[in-house]
Amino acid sequence: MVSMDNVDTIAIDLEGVLLSDGLVRARSRIGTLGLTIEQYDERLAEIVPMIETGRADADDLWPHLAGRACRPAALRDLVLSEYQPIPYGVTALNVLRSQGYAVVIAANSARSLMIAWHERFAWLREADELLNSAALTHRKPDVAYFEYLRTYNPIVFVDDDETNVRSARMCGVAAVTAKGDGWLYEVYGVLARAGLTIPA
Repeated sequence: MVSMDNVDTIAIDLEGVLLSDGLVRARSRIGTLGLTIEQYDERLAEIVPMIETGRADADDLWPHLAGRACRPAALRDLVLSEYQPIPYGVTALNVLRSQGYAVVIAANSARSLMIAWHERFAWLREADELLNSAALTHRKPDVAYFEYLRTYNPIVFVDDDETNVRSARMCGVAAVTAKGDGWLYEVYGVLARAGLTIPA
């Protein structure tokens, strides 16, 4: 863990806040590969918890999802193409970093995907730390995930999933739900209540 002593830290979810969720967005296009949405959803439900807790990796994801319907590489390429930066989230990340806040990316993700995103998106390299559920073997909204996140002393945690936001709050971490644009102003509200000066 990178030392962020004496630095005000903000934790931000990756998929749904900074980056679109390619697994979700690909649902509308998987029929082109011969998969039904029902097959896709069922297979996702089986393997994603294992991936997000480090019991499987993205290399296991593609063959499992594809089954006999299509080539795993074709499915991988389709899904990965659906992961795109969310402009508001990336701008907010850059604004917070420019204002002197340390940023921890708090994600439910496979190790290999986190590495791929880090290499693909320069803005992600601006984060001070990548907190990956697979490396922790616990995923949001598990209490153990937020107990570990607390070691970074985040002032606020931002996530698009209300279940994760509630869990963070139950663990004593102030949290904001990122639904669309505008969540940065809610973060500023939390910072102001913490007694921090908000840059103009």
